This record gives sequence, structure tokens and C-alpha cells, in this order.
Amino acid sequence: MRMLAVLSWMVAWSSTNCSKTQTTDAAGGGEFSGKAAILAPMASSAEPLLRISDFDENPFGYDLTAQLITTRYGNKFTLRKEFIKNTHNQALVDTIFHFSSADSKLDIYKVQENEMLFSAKISDPAFSLRNGIRVGLSRNEFCNKFYELQRYRNRQGLHIIDAPEAMAVYQLEILPDQIIISNDAATARYTFLFVQNRLAQIQIEFYLD
Repeated sequence: MRMLAVLSWMVAWSSTNCSKTQTTDAAGGGEFSGKAAILAPMASSAEPLLRISDFDENPFGYDLTAQLITTRYGNKFTLRKEFIKNTHNQALVDTIFHFSSADSKLDIYKVQENEMLFSAKISDPAFSLRNGIRVGLSRNEFCNKFYELQRYRNRQGLHIIDAPEAMAVYQLEILPDQIIISNDAATARYTFLFVQNRLAQIQIEFYLD
């Protein structure tokens, strides 16, 4: 899970409160060793429809860590590490792992032993999210992954989705070339961009207080 509650009191983003140093490492070097790419498992055709609340809880279906990215995707990425003093405990140094390639990027925030993805822009079909959601799917295939999109897939505009099972409310925005999902706590936003009715890019933004 994203551990927002754990991280919210530990992370400070203001430049006036943080002291930063940066280092640059090639993928597969430094802290992690590069290995042959192992693609994330694809969804089975027998998988049930995915609820937006479940996707928001864990969009990849597993905890995405810096080590896992390096192991699964080998030398696809260049890695840059950014070190930030923890404002709540000056004895601690937090780390941001910036993974970037020609068409994708992922940012992982690490506080002591806890890690979470807080930003991603994915245009590589090698990355599979829950239920086999990945770049290259047709718009219909994408909509067939979600329970809520069975009702709203052809209804453009902004829709409010009540998710009592997660005690949350979501906004689902249907546009000609985008489908956007965000939660009412303003801690997560998922943008799915379509080109000629094919999923071309997945953008993920998590907000930490």
C-alpha cells in the first residue's frame, strides 16, 4: 500500500525546510545491480472487474520499490538519486530515486525503510498495472478493466463515484482523449491518455503532505 499516513508527517517539500544534494548514477550501477528485464505479470482473462478504489489503493498490484524497478526492468532506466534531510528528524536523510528513460519516468520516495511511488509517466507497454492495464490497450479494452467504467464509459463529463467500501469518493472525468481518476482527498490522480483510441500514456501523481 502507499503508506500515505506513515509518510505524511515525515516528508517536507519546501525548499526552505530541506537541504539537498544530488548524485547521478547510470541504471544498474551504484546501489542497485542491473539484471535482465522481467516484465510484470499480465492480467488473466478470468480476473474480476477492478473497482476504482482498489486500483487507487495499489495501482500496480504490488509495492513498487527502487530495487524492484531495477531488477525487473534492467537497464531501461537512468537512475538519479536525490538526498533530502528529513525535517522532522535532522539525523535522517530521505532519498528520492528518479528513474528515467526516453519515454517513461518513475519517482520513488524512500523514508528509512519505507518506499512509495509518488510520480510516474509511463509510455512503455512493458509496464503492466493491475488487471493488465498497460500502454497499447484499446480504449474499449481499458474500459473493460474497471467496474465503474461499465456505466460511464460513453458518458463524457465529470462523474462523482461513491466508494463506500473504501470510505472514499472519487472523481471520474471522461474526455475524448483522456480518462482521469482522482480521489476526494486530493492525494492521488491518474490520467490515461489515448491516441486514436489506444492508450498512449499513463500518468500517476501522488501528493504527500
